[in-house]
Amino acid sequence: MKKKLLVIAMVCALCVSAVFAAGCSNGSGSSSDSSDAPKYVMLEPALSSEHYAVGFKQGETDLANQVTQTLYDMYQDGTVAQLCEKYSEYGVNIENWVLNEPVSTSSSQADIDTLIVGFDAGYPPYGFVGTDGEYTGLDLDLAAEVAKRNNWDLQLEAIDWDAKDVLLNQGTINCIWNGFTMEGRENDYTFTEPYMLNEQVVVVKADSGIQGIEDLEGKIVATQVDSAALDVLEGDMKDVAATFKELQQLSDYNNAFMQLDAGAVDAVVCDLSIAQYQLAAN
Repeated sequence: MKKKLLVIAMVCALCVSAVFAAGCSNGSGSSSDSSDAPKYVMLEPALSSEHYAVGFKQGETDLANQVTQTLYDMYQDGTVAQLCEKYSEYGVNIENWVLNEPVSTSSSQADIDTLIVGFDAGYPPYGFVGTDGEYTGLDLDLAAEVAKRNNWDLQLEAIDWDAKDVLLNQGTINCIWNGFTMEGRENDYTFTEPYMLNEQVVVVKADSGIQGIEDLEGKIVATQVDSAALDVLEGDMKDVAATFKELQQLSDYNNAFMQLDAGAVDAVVCDLSIAQYQLAAN
């Protein structure tokens, strides 16, 4: 089954890249008027491909399996598709969903009364503050439905992302659910099975003149502190990062894109979901 997931993920990654390459090349696709030109473009190719999963404290296998099974049931009955459609204007696509059937099953029920979700409130479309001032997002809606189906109360805790491990280990939260990349963290948490495809990509201003990864040499690049994007830049792509003038680690991606707008940085390295949201919103 894991091999099947990887094949699906690779196909989805190619499809997503192709769609966005076409979309970014000519703005809205319906008009060449300058007023319709995109504010941002996403560079090709992606820096890496990976998956989102829900992270729990090590050893919480029953809880992880129960959430995985519930997510699968929600996919089967169409609830996941409905929620993806709800956030489609933010770039969410059901085609990125990869949890088709759980690999691990267990008859044991998790011993909790409340699902306490730790999330980054500046991480649209997975967790953010809506126009009504309330917390919203795809992952928060998924968590709410999972809690409802398991007769758990739901408690949402907006956290500082770099404090997530401390909060999880001390029991302030009992899961991290917010576009949480599992690759490279497999030994640090007990995860659900992966449910969403993700990539690490580079976003620049459309008029920046930056057309490829090689054009980032000598540029100021921003990403979020303690993020999967930072892991990639300090890992597999460290030779590329070494060519940057500066790699800034900011508190959240809203701040990063504000810095990009202001010209304080030349590029933002982020999750595909963040890039999709920014492209859709601009």
